This record gives sequence, structure tokens and C-alpha cells, in this order.
Amino acid sequence: MGFALLVGMAPFGVLSSAVLVPVLPRLAAAGGPAQQLQVGAEVLTSLLCVVAPLSALIIELARPIIVLLLSGRAFGAAEVAAVAALLPWVVVGAAAGVVREVLVRCFYARSDARFPLIVSCGALGANAALDWASYTYGWGARGLVASTAATTLASCGIMWAGLLRGERAGGTTRRLLWDVATISALALGASGCAHLVLRQATLWLGPAATRPAAAAVCVTCTAAGVVAFCALLLCTRSPSLAQQRAAVRRLAGVRLQL
Repeated sequence: MGFALLVGMAPFGVLSSAVLVPVLPRLAAAGGPAQQLQVGAEVLTSLLCVVAPLSALIIELARPIIVLLLSGRAFGAAEVAAVAALLPWVVVGAAAGVVREVLVRCFYARSDARFPLIVSCGALGANAALDWASYTYGWGARGLVASTAATTLASCGIMWAGLLRGERAGGTTRRLLWDVATISALALGASGCAHLVLRQATLWLGPAATRPAAAAVCVTCTAAGVVAFCALLLCTRSPSLAQQRAAVRRLAGVRLQL
């Protein structure tokens, strides 16, 4: 389980460090709670445009990634399969953890550290109870990482509900939920594209059992998934994703010029 945590949480730790530093000043400068809620929703939408496809691609390429990073003399096929089975749950929990940290900053911008502390303590207690159940009923390591992912997701929902206390922000919530559904669908499309490329690569190269083969598969499938996500994003018509579509167009323009 330790190897799965190391591989699954590392990219989201880097992403968290890059995203969370500028979030609090931006929220603090937004003005009142309603404006802060709107800015928080915009930040979450932009964050999900990175987190969702990243999560989907890591889950799809779990086995080649483990082969690339960890395979060796003492890490055989059985160990690769065991870690790859845990990686999707770790990725879901790590992605939800990044979203939760953004929500915590929303509370900090309101000078409210009590509510996220209460929610975090409750999530810690629920996670401990689920871990005990995993140990008692023999759910194994998969039960442990799944319980962490579940409690983190639940804490995200509770914190968003806490931000809505006393606010008439039904429109903001509906837009955010619609964006979450849209981005999740785009990420699934990118994952499907990566899956097709992975199947074709497996037919050509055989199972990615060596590091060179795994590296080739990871690079090819990731490139295909990113291109597919960006292409699908450009096809959307959601007004709240206009900024993200403009960023993709600018990036594509720079690449074409180079």
C-alpha cells in the first residue's frame, strides 16, 4: 500500500503546491462571501480541468506506470498487480484532497477555521472507523485506501454545503455541478481514447512488462488522452468553461508557432 500511496499522491502533491499558494490572496481580495463563493467555484472548475483528466489517465495506465517506476528484481509481476489494484483508489482520494484544500482556503478567506477543523476531525473519525471495519472484516489494503477516498469525498461535499450557509447561491452550485459533470465526462472520453491506444500498443508491443515498453506506452497514451481532452473541451459550449477553452487555444497556438 505504501508504494501505491507514493506513486498516486506524488503528482497531486506537486499540483497542490502550485495551486494553493495563489488561491488564498485571490479569495481574500474577492470581497464579500458571495463573491468569494463565486471565485471559489471558478478556481475549482479550473482545478478540475487538470485533476480530472490526470486522475483518469493515471487510473487507466496504472499497470504501465507501476512497471515503469517500480519494477525490478525484487518487484515482480505479483507486486505490480497488487499495487496497480490499489492505485485507482489512492488517486481518487488524492484528487479529492486537492479539492478539499481549496475549500479550506475558502473558509480561511472568511476568517473561519472552526468549520473545516470540525469537518476534518469528523472525517478522521469516520476514516478510523472504516479502517477498523476493513481490518475486522478482512477487506484488506483496498478497504483502507477506499475508506480514505470516501471520507475525503464526503468532507468535500460537507465543506461546500458549509460555504453555502446563509447564502443564496443555488445558481453557483448548479453551475459548479454542471461543470463537474461536464469535465468528468470529458475526462472519461480522454481515458477511453487512452484505453484504445493502450490496446493497440499492447497488440504491437505485447504486454508492457519491461520499463522501455512501459515508458513508450505511458508517453503515447498520455499524449493521446491529453489531446482528446483538449479537443473535447473545445467542443463544449458551457459559458463557465470559456476561460479554459481560451487557454487551450492559446497553448495550441504557441505549439503550432514553435
